[in-house]
Amino acid sequence: MTVLSSCFFLQNSTWHLQYSYALFMAMSHMLCIGYGAHAPEGLTDVWLTMISMVVGATCYAMFLGHATTLVQSLDASHRQYQEKVITSAL
Repeated sequence: MTVLSSCFFLQNSTWHLQYSYALFMAMSHMLCIGYGAHAPEGLTDVWLTMISMVVGATCYAMFLGHATTLVQSLDASHRQYQEKVITSAL
């Protein structure tokens, strides 16, 4: 039973099960991750998938941050030279 087909059956479930599935659906939509026919089926699968989504998004953000820092540091000497040229011309 996938998440989408079990939504009707979640009406009679406990609150932690309902909120777990709601949080999973919100996170998967927010991070633009579509699971299609292979959605997690159990509560443990849902929580492990959510943890992997958070870890993956964090790693992606760290990679972009480090790549941006690297690109900026490659241009640092040229930028310092341009600042000295501008300030000496004034």
